[in-house]
Amino acid sequence: MLYLLLMIVSFGSAVACSIIFYNWHITATNALSTITRYPVLLSPTHVIYMIVFILYAFMAYWIWQQYKHQHTLYQKRALYFSLAMVIQALLYIAWHKENLTYMLLLQVLLIAIAYLLYRTYPKRDYQWTGRLPLSLYFGWSSVSLLFILEFIFVYHNFHGFGLSRPFWAIGLLTLGAIMALYIRYRYDDIAFIIPFTLNYIGIAIHLQFDEMLVTAVTLFLTGSMLVGMMYFQPKQQE
Repeated sequence: MLYLLLMIVSFGSAVACSIIFYNWHITATNALSTITRYPVLLSPTHVIYMIVFILYAFMAYWIWQQYKHQHTLYQKRALYFSLAMVIQALLYIAWHKENLTYMLLLQVLLIAIAYLLYRTYPKRDYQWTGRLPLSLYFGWSSVSLLFILEFIFVYHNFHGFGLSRPFWAIGLLTLGAIMALYIRYRYDDIAFIIPFTLNYIGIAIHLQFDEMLVTAVTLFLTGSMLVGMMYFQPKQQE
């Protein structure tokens, strides 16, 4: 019961912070208004940001199933999950304060903890009671890092060693697609790619014809990830 309470409290804090993050004006503006103020190319259309609440619903179900079945790794998973949720809540706070250094550090730490939690499950675990909700969350956290990196570049007027902003955006998008396909192959995980494809489609919708090259590359990488999701898989060795 203690571990269940720990997960519920930490999860509740993350959900509460996300609601505040997206809707309330703690600082001058809410999160979506802050994003709009900066010309970040890797910002998807605002509807995509709401997907996080769908992920929270999946994770709430996962919490209950973890308590209900009490796997031998239950305590370890509960600790990893609780730590990830606390970091997620702190990340929202750092965003409101526009403390980009802490944002970046917390996002990297969140991905690391999400990965450790993710690795407590075997390959080819496609169950909603198992790895699947964590795969989606791990993917969402990973693709969010791309946005944070470009946001930092824009915020600090980073000129990219003479390279254009679209070039850096394409580089980050390509890096993200490579990561998604690697996880797909390495861990035989289809779900990890889904947050990437949704975000990439959202980016293309947001950019439309304003940045034709970035939009074209985004759509190409989206198609590549969809093909990889369906066909790019390791040989069955286990």
